[in-house]
Amino acid sequence: MIQILIVFVLVLAAGLAVAVAYLPWWGTAFVLAGLLVVGQLMSGYIRALVLTVLKRKGEVLSGATVQVHRVEPVDPPRDQDESAEEDPEPRDFFDIDVTILPLAASGRYRCWETGELRLVPLDAPTPGWRGRVSPGVDDGRIHNVLVYGHGSFQPDDHGRHEGPRRLRLLVAVHRDSPRRLGFRYYFQTFGHVLLPEPARAPATAMA
Repeated sequence: MIQILIVFVLVLAAGLAVAVAYLPWWGTAFVLAGLLVVGQLMSGYIRALVLTVLKRKGEVLSGATVQVHRVEPVDPPRDQDESAEEDPEPRDFFDIDVTILPLAASGRYRCWETGELRLVPLDAPTPGWRGRVSPGVDDGRIHNVLVYGHGSFQPDDHGRHEGPRRLRLLVAVHRDSPRRLGFRYYFQTFGHVLLPEPARAPATAMA
C-alpha cells in the first residue's frame, strides 16, 4: 500500500509540474484546485494507512508480560530545571528496573523500540489514531533508558530490540497521578507497575 501511495504522490507532483510549465495561470490554478480536492478525498485513505502501520508495529508487544525487579523514588535529574519550564506541574521521579517479555513474534515487525514505550494509568482510554494517549491523560515520561547486558546496565544506543530485554528506566509522573501504571506501546497496553510514595530523602537518580 505504501508503494501505491508513493506512486500516486509522484504522479500528482508530475502533473502539477507539467501544468506549471505548459498551461496558462488559470489552467495551473484549475489543476491545483483539482489536486486539492483529490488530496482531501485521499486523506481518509492516508489516515487508515498510517493507522494500519502503527497497529502492526504495536503487535510485537501484544500480550507481553512484565517482570518488575525494583521501583524506587529518586531525585530529579540535573537537567530537570529546563524541563520544568515546559511542564510547570511538579513531577515525581522513579528508577524502575523491569524486564519486558514479549510473546514469540509472528508478524512483519519483530523488533520493538524503547523510544515508543509509555507508562499510563491502567484505566487510561484507548489511544488516539497516532497511538498516543488521549489529550488530558497524563503519561509517565521516560527520561532515560538503560539496557542490561554483559553483567551491567548500559546506554540503550540501538533503541531496537527483539525478544525479552531487561531495562532500567528513569520515569517522571505528575504527583497527583495514579500510582498503578501499565506500559503502552502504540495501541497495546500490557504489564503492571506499582509506584511507591516518594521518600523524603530519596536515592540518587541514575546518570
